[in-house]
Amino acid sequence: MSTQTIDAWVPTNTFGTRLVLLRRELGLNVKEAAARTGIHYATWSTWENGRKPSDMAGVVERIAEEFGVDRNWLMWGVPTPGAPEGAPLQPTD
Repeated sequence: MSTQTIDAWVPTNTFGTRLVLLRRELGLNVKEAAARTGIHYATWSTWENGRKPSDMAGVVERIAEEFGVDRNWLMWGVPTPGAPEGAPLQPTD
């Protein structure tokens, strides 16, 4: 028997990870989230698995508008300065 200690895995802060967090927070599966934004579910799934959209800015804009998520958080993982605390899911103006 091994006495090796296993540290908990912490996902990296990537666009794909933020998509998963957003989708789960909203209680949506991949097909539902993708359909709401007009994106094919297989494409959304590839993004969650690490690929990046060729039009990252356009995709971020589309998702942010549909779900009311902070654009900077979705794009870079950092909320917009002055945005309410707790919020990747705070509505944006």
